[in-house]
Amino acid sequence: MTGQWQQLRDIFDAACELDPANRARLLDEQCAQDGGLRREVEELLAAHDAEPPVPPVSGAAGRRFGAWQAIELLGRGGMAEVYLAQRADGQHRQRAALKVMSPALFTPDYKERFLRERQILAGLEHPNIARLLDGGLTAEGEPYLVMEYVNGKRLDTWCEGRHLGIADRLRLFLELCSAVESAHRSLVLHRDIKPGNVMVTADGTLKLLDFGAGRLLDGSRLETLAPVTPAFAAPEQLRGEAVTTLSDVYGLGMTLYKLLAGTLPFQSETRSAYAAAKEALENDPEPPSKLAQRPEGWRRQLRGDLDNIILKAIDRRPARRYASAERLAADIRRYLERRPVSARPWTWAYRLERFVARNRLAVACGVLMAVTVAGATAGLAFQARRAQQAAQRSQRLAEFLTRIIGLNYVDGESPLRAQGREARMPDALRFASGRLAEEMAGQPQLEAQLRADLGIALAELGYPEEAEDNLKRGLALTDPKSDPVLAAQLTGNLARATMLQGDDVGSDRLFEQALRLLHTARGTPPPVVEAVLLTCAVQPKMSLYPPNADWDRMIERAVMRARELGESSAVYALAVQVRGLVRLSEKRIAEAEADIRQSLAIQRALPLPPIEMANGEALLAILDLSNGKIQEAQTALDAVAERVHGALGPASSLMLEVRLFQSDCQRRKGKLDAALASFRQLESDAARLLPKDLAFRAGVQSREAAILCQQGKREEAERTFQNARQSASGIGIETPLSHKLATASCR
Repeated sequence: MTGQWQQLRDIFDAACELDPANRARLLDEQCAQDGGLRREVEELLAAHDAEPPVPPVSGAAGRRFGAWQAIELLGRGGMAEVYLAQRADGQHRQRAALKVMSPALFTPDYKERFLRERQILAGLEHPNIARLLDGGLTAEGEPYLVMEYVNGKRLDTWCEGRHLGIADRLRLFLELCSAVESAHRSLVLHRDIKPGNVMVTADGTLKLLDFGAGRLLDGSRLETLAPVTPAFAAPEQLRGEAVTTLSDVYGLGMTLYKLLAGTLPFQSETRSAYAAAKEALENDPEPPSKLAQRPEGWRRQLRGDLDNIILKAIDRRPARRYASAERLAADIRRYLERRPVSARPWTWAYRLERFVARNRLAVACGVLMAVTVAGATAGLAFQARRAQQAAQRSQRLAEFLTRIIGLNYVDGESPLRAQGREARMPDALRFASGRLAEEMAGQPQLEAQLRADLGIALAELGYPEEAEDNLKRGLALTDPKSDPVLAAQLTGNLARATMLQGDDVGSDRLFEQALRLLHTARGTPPPVVEAVLLTCAVQPKMSLYPPNADWDRMIERAVMRARELGESSAVYALAVQVRGLVRLSEKRIAEAEADIRQSLAIQRALPLPPIEMANGEALLAILDLSNGKIQEAQTALDAVAERVHGALGPASSLMLEVRLFQSDCQRRKGKLDAALASFRQLESDAARLLPKDLAFRAGVQSREAAILCQQGKREEAERTFQNARQSASGIGIETPLSHKLATASCR
């Protein structure tokens, strides 16, 4: 949909609501410089005025639609009517909401859109999304949908009727965020999030309704048929540009604004919807505390964090909004828990502070991101000019990814879409890596940095060959003598990618190489880089060698260097957590638990996504398991598994490790058959997903053998022990596991 068409449609929609005198004033204002545009609008208005009103669905009440019979009209929209319906085929008693398309709109385009809504709803399954029960075409070709009947009130009305306070409204709003995030993970955009499309039942259950304006992130081209509510629509929607998940984040933010302030920032009874939309395109909104139609005590609660959270969600610049509905929800949870939130006013000082924080390489080892020189010296005095230049480079990286992945393109125009490929993140990243050389021509350092980021992301998603190719090409663009820090980071990323494939020997060798490169830099290496490299370099050693003093020296130096960044930094939390892992392997249980709990406490106080805490929470569950707290461990591991699966998918190495200990819980509970089946499935999945991780496979096989011994199946157990020994021997060196397996037997 072009911007010209969107402008025409917006003016037409606004003018339809006005009397002739006000119409003329609107056209004078909006079409003053474009006589052709005015003529087109006037022609549409003339045709509109000459048409009879669209008739309602004729005689739908009492009619059968498949297995359902319409009973009474519940509501009427622009293209359909919704009826209360009941099952009429005698199978069972059930009530539902029946949506029937108006006969006046039986055009191919509208019919396609109606059927698209059925396709969208069929792929959604979430307790806070109204379910699709049935759908089809009548004998006359009329499309219909049968949905879960939600007997409730719209979100804002429900909250006002029960006089809910701010905290209770926020908790209810979190359910809406969860529903939207679930839809996004299913590659579905809603595009019309507003209180009127959210119902709450008498028992407080929230349901998101009406995906009639929604679309799949799969190249569907129904943009021109997607009406939105201007007061809740993101600026990019009002401009006729393609929408992304960030557009739904904007709708969530506007819904929250209405919920807490009782009004909207650009809403006025004295202005037309068009004028309010125009202001939304050109101006930043006022804080909700300033416009709230609430008592002073209420407005006082909105000032500060809640103002900042909402303003971040409804920023007219998409890149400044929350990256997802889940990120918005995470900040609200932090507010409710009285912890610092990530949203702050966009002052220059804050932008500089956030830039430094972004470039501290301060997330888990699994995301060993390349950092700029400014980021590598985090914690030191920054020259504003240096930081601004680095911020511009960071912005260029973001612009490249946005453009190449195609989330801001009208479907069909994205480079990825032009290849006939679906806009799924792995495909998008792989496609982006193929375009880097062309897009970053003449900027080798920038290309090297982006290859570092893409490489480790592809490794985490299970594409080792593409990951290795990106990282090695990044290294080829980097001169270790002139930029040893960047060379060390790229080598460290390659080491991490190698470790994710299960090649601990190769990973250990590459980490050692990365540390040698780092120490060729002039002076003391930057603390953030050395701390993270040392922290990650310890991990393959723990798999390959018995506990020794080298481990302790490495991790203690990592903790010391990380402390230079502050004991509340994410890098320090990471180093302390891995020190806890080292101590756990050395059977220093109390010290290990103290380190892991300290690390988690730091991480929870930081604006990090929940997945960053998964590793520490899994380690605490393992400690519970070792202390005989089996049910507590099982509950914690189940929660971690759900989080990891949602964030990284089923193929990540962390997901496989969590499944290993979930199966251990089954074994410790005495559920031997279930545990054995789980281990065998895990062995099969690991062989397929991580064929090089022979140590993991051997560990799983040894557990299978132990269960077979308990079941008295000695011959099968001995064969399985032998399989485990063969797997361990493939590692290439004598490891603690292979030494233990050498004498393993049922006897």
